Amino acid sequence: MKFQFNSLKKYGKPFLDLAIVITGVTVGFLLSNWSAVKKEKEERKKVLISLQGELNEMTEYFPSMATYQFKMTKTWDSLHNLGQLSDFNYYYYLQPQYNYSVIEYAINARNSDVIDFQLYEQLLLLYKHIKMLEEAEVYMTRLALEYRPDAEGNPQINQANLFLFDRFIGFSRNRAKSLQTAHNIASKILTMMNNALLDS
Repeated sequence: MKFQFNSLKKYGKPFLDLAIVITGVTVGFLLSNWSAVKKEKEERKKVLISLQGELNEMTEYFPSMATYQFKMTKTWDSLHNLGQLSDFNYYYYLQPQYNYSVIEYAINARNSDVIDFQLYEQLLLLYKHIKMLEEAEVYMTRLALEYRPDAEGNPQINQANLFLFDRFIGFSRNRAKSLQTAHNIASKILTMMNNALLDS
């Protein structure tokens, strides 16, 4: 009995130390993991709330902008069909027109758990249409700047202006469609996000 007690005394302390170390490492690992999960959840919530802000702007302003653009396109189209011009050189867009920095951040965070794949796909689609919208605006601006209001009495300049006007109308139509499509996608994403925020 004395031998067993001495063996336990002799070998028990290293085993106890080892058990304490293993327990400490395990608890440290679990706390670290819990902290990382908590931080990731907080990051996800911050991104979703910021995204909501950007998307709300799009759903609020894009419909009226699209309606106006469709109306102007129709008016310009009617004038062009009659061989007439409108002073479209007043329509130019300084870029950037839209705030989508959080959308870009969310797209770039696709490899983390902050953004799930379904949301990532929809954000990518929205981003594509915002870029198409910007591109239409860039071309509209270029064409508007090429317009020459001094065409009166000069058929060559007038013909060049009609050509520019035709192209301007085409990009105006593209802009209106992109605004409408971006609004629809943003609305769909907001619905997805509201469900995700309710779940978190």
